[in-house]
Amino acid sequence: HIAVTYELGVIKTYSNGVLVHTYNGSGNIGDFHANEDDFRIGGRQIGNQLFQGSIDDVRIWNKARTQAEIQADLIRELTGKETGLIGYWNFNSINGTTVQDLTGNQNNGAVLEAQNVIGIVTTSLITDDSIYEPTETINLTLTNPTNGANLGTQKTATL
Repeated sequence: HIAVTYELGVIKTYSNGVLVHTYNGSGNIGDFHANEDDFRIGGRQIGNQLFQGSIDDVRIWNKARTQAEIQADLIRELTGKETGLIGYWNFNSINGTTVQDLTGNQNNGAVLEAQNVIGIVTTSLITDDSIYEPTETINLTLTNPTNGANLGTQKTATL
């Protein structure tokens, strides 16, 4: 989980709810190329710089959230009606090439050059955990519902 806040020129980056970087800057947020400034998830408008990996559950707020607020919603799926939430795409249902903004603000997105992962069911691994801890131990079992791909084995994982 990665969260980035911007307030009065201060940019803070959180990884799994822990502050990992602070940058004291100034000015507006945007691309270096002012005419190529569309909001994109996983890439830039200019060039062929695409994120290689999985992205899920993107949230845009109209305020800089505190570390406590970030930690409180770290593993919780939102409703889209939370105060200050102005864009929310959880990618659970994509209709053709459209991913719906669940806030009701109708900032629906177009899915381009992406691959939808089929056969993976996501569930909350920590079901009744009200205390944030930077590391937790879980037992994870991988199953292959399609009996087609080799999932391999892995003894440890960083979440």
